Amino acid sequence: MRVNCWSQSQPLSLAGEWQLHYQSQDNQEHYQGPMAVPGLWRTRRTPLPGMGEGQYRLILHFPQTVSGAALQLPWMSAARRAFITIDGQRTPLLDVGYRQRRAAQADYRHPLLQLPPLSGRVLLEVDVYSNFSLNGGMYGPPVLGDYQLLLRQHQKQKTLATALGTLIFMFALVNLVFWGLRDYGRGFLLLAALGTDISLRILINDSDVLEDFLPRFSVAADTYFGWVLFLGGAALGAAYFRTIYPRIIPRWLCIAAVLFSLIGLTLLFTSPIPVVQSYGEFYRPMVALLALALTLMLVRGYLRGQREVLYSLLSGMVVLVSFMFETLYFHFQARATPFLAYGLGWLVFLMIETWQMSRRFRRSMERAERLSSRNQMLEDIALRDPLTELGNRRAFDQRFEQEVKRHRLRYPGSQGPLLGLALIDLDLFKRINDEHGHDVGDQALQAVAAVLRERVRDEDFAARVGGEEFCLLMPDCGRDSARQTAERLRRYIETLALGSAKGPLSISASIGVAVLLPNMSRHDLLRNADRALYRAKDSGRNRSVCYWEMETEPDRDKEPSA
Repeated sequence: MRVNCWSQSQPLSLAGEWQLHYQSQDNQEHYQGPMAVPGLWRTRRTPLPGMGEGQYRLILHFPQTVSGAALQLPWMSAARRAFITIDGQRTPLLDVGYRQRRAAQADYRHPLLQLPPLSGRVLLEVDVYSNFSLNGGMYGPPVLGDYQLLLRQHQKQKTLATALGTLIFMFALVNLVFWGLRDYGRGFLLLAALGTDISLRILINDSDVLEDFLPRFSVAADTYFGWVLFLGGAALGAAYFRTIYPRIIPRWLCIAAVLFSLIGLTLLFTSPIPVVQSYGEFYRPMVALLALALTLMLVRGYLRGQREVLYSLLSGMVVLVSFMFETLYFHFQARATPFLAYGLGWLVFLMIETWQMSRRFRRSMERAERLSSRNQMLEDIALRDPLTELGNRRAFDQRFEQEVKRHRLRYPGSQGPLLGLALIDLDLFKRINDEHGHDVGDQALQAVAAVLRERVRDEDFAARVGGEEFCLLMPDCGRDSARQTAERLRRYIETLALGSAKGPLSISASIGVAVLLPNMSRHDLLRNADRALYRAKDSGRNRSVCYWEMETEPDRDKEPSA
């Protein structure tokens, strides 16, 4: 190859026919002749075994001396070394696992090789030893150029890959946060896993970003990581679409994608890499067909009125086309496409899907808030007495049980405040209804309820538990404060003045008070307050009686006096 008008301002791709001296690993096949670069041995018109040893040779003619040049070799899943011969002087440039014949442990990275001044006839030799992978040969052409220029391009590519991979990973984290905030099915989680898979693939397999952190990253590690991410990405993509659109994407398509990927992963961890690569010859076309089928199903769903698939269809078309192109391109050309060919497609997909999922998430949150408000309203209705706006019997039972448990947890011994209970019963309430009408009776109940709301502490709880019966829970009180509260309420009720068609009307109430003691159940407390109330009725009504001040138990068989 003559290098006559080459300007070092532009890199020179050494693509074309090189001379190859090849020998298979089992020494059964030999070849000497031209070999297209880029290209793998097994993709030659007359295929050569992928596992073997080959020496590439290319002669360059430089009419003028070129200084400051560098050579960048392509990535290869093999051990490799390089020499350059100028004026009969052979200079080694690189040896990565070649001398030890250990292709799997060879370094993954491919650094820039600085060259001596180039002039006249220059022989470039690249030796490749492949005993780990079927992909022996050169994926891409070596590149000759100014060292500083190639270095800047290399750094630019790494920066671009880092930015793209990081941006995709950020969208993955956003989806993970959404999933953590509210378990919205598996959609957010699968999208986060898919974004993580793509970002790792860009950062690990398709650029030299990882070499800055793991300079000894090997060919074997790169190969295993690449297969895991490739197989996992296909399964995650199918599972995501099935999860989001279960009525459009059939179950068999998701099962097929996951099954094919699981077979590949099983082979990856139980068989040599050549077996996995042979399976890949079947896997790639099948996954491409499944991706095409998924796209057609989304189109059919949209045409049948499923308008919500429009954005997924648009974003999916971008990524599915790039995915199928990448898969088939590698299948037929045995060359990896640049990461931008699918990385940008996945970025667009993740952006659109994250936006669409966030919209669904927001709508679901709004529906959940409306449902929660409605449930709270229904619960309030179920626990509230509609006439007096106090709690009803159900609300009292719940609060009574809670207060008893809380009191015992806070004050397990005999020391500390007590839990007081007052039972309030309006005197001769039936006579009010009979003589003045039920409207006046309702006014009386509402007036008593207003007293119970306004004349007790914030922590106290009042409820209407029967026709004219009320209960008052008094947490953290003593005997004296319970007695004083009951007597104060009785006096307020006694001073209430109601109007009726027959003239002014006054009402009164009898109150029984008891406190919760150690080893006493809430049923015992309720029974003691009821006995105290019965004593108040029996003693002439319009009075408050404390259970602990009673000398004898009331006779429940005796009717209270009028």
